Amino acid sequence: IIDDVFRKCLYGVNIVSTPQDGERLMQVADMTSSLQLLELKSEGDGLSQRELLFMDGERGFIRKYLKTLHLKDF
Repeated sequence: IIDDVFRKCLYGVNIVSTPQDGERLMQVADMTSSLQLLELKSEGDGLSQRELLFMDGERGFIRKYLKTLHLKDF
């Protein structure tokens, strides 16, 4: 159903089905890009109250998420 909705509503979108191990890789890529976008947001306007609450504040975001993410950079 989701594939049909995307194909009808979003023109030019290519939907690719992946095997189970590829799905995990896609989830990691999604998490990594989301954290990088949140890092850019925190450097600019700052994070919203909900984001800060979820991540235990600015310090928790840097310590728990960004520090770990930057250790994985290559």
